[in-house]
Amino acid sequence: MNDMKKVLERVWDVIQFFIICYVVIVTIFIFSENKFGYPQIGDFTITPITEESHKNLDKFNVGDLMIIQGSKNAKVGDVVFYYEFTSNDYEIKYDKLVDVSRDRTIYTVGVDEVKTISRDRIIGTRSYKYVFIGKVFSLYQSKKGFIFGVILPIFIVFAYHLYKYLYLFFKNRNRKEEKVKEESIKDEEII
Repeated sequence: MNDMKKVLERVWDVIQFFIICYVVIVTIFIFSENKFGYPQIGDFTITPITEESHKNLDKFNVGDLMIIQGSKNAKVGDVVFYYEFTSNDYEIKYDKLVDVSRDRTIYTVGVDEVKTISRDRIIGTRSYKYVFIGKVFSLYQSKKGFIFGVILPIFIVFAYHLYKYLYLFFKNRNRKEEKVKEESIKDEEII
């Protein structure tokens, strides 16, 4: 029985390790926003494809997760991803690069509708698509998703450790009280 308890404690330790790693990774992905409001880690910009963003990124499906690898070395003829300010927010769009200024600070994109874009709004030329992971990512970005997917698991780990600490604290306190009683009884017997 004691061996089984040790095995279960080790399994719980491994589960706690994975919960903590999972919470740290998800939190980093959610809170690492760039100045345009999109999660970015290093040179990689991450965005879930929603109904709204699908109209600008039609080669992706709703629910996909799109990761764009940053690159400022786009050449004429490449398809580039860029940020465009529309109404109150930035949106990611893509189009064919048709011209680059000599100092590489101004990019011209578009075949049907030509637009000039500053270099800092160019994201990159390579994109990766992960099917259906965008729905999970969108869920984590919502308040409810963050609470249930991040806060709740870490709270469970915290509650377990609080329980274990309090259990050991009171157990040791009771032991000390019993020890004091035993010593006082021994002292009375001696007298």
